[in-house]
Amino acid sequence: MADERDNTQSEVNNEENDAREEDIVRDTDADTRDIENAENDSNAETERRFSGIEATLDRILGELSSLREAQGIMVENGAVVNDVETDIGHIEEDEFVPPREMDLLI
Repeated sequence: MADERDNTQSEVNNEENDAREEDIVRDTDADTRDIENAENDSNAETERRFSGIEATLDRILGELSSLREAQGIMVENGAVVNDVETDIGHIEEDEFVPPREMDLLI
């Protein structure tokens, strides 16, 4: 009789342990999925930002190319490009220059 009670108690304990183990595994799996989802969201956000930066860079490079092309056409038509050496880093404030005093020769 005592052996039967011990066996029954042992089976009950094993079932409880198995149930606890399954709960722990389920919780661990859920935590792992949460971490993976957070990492995927972070990676997607990073990819989105890089795509935006690449698009902006492409747009800027296209605009620079257009400016170079326009400058080349202006030079072909007789415009003179003067290189003016300025120390941009030490200019405190830009001064207003009236349009009549500007050199706008093309």
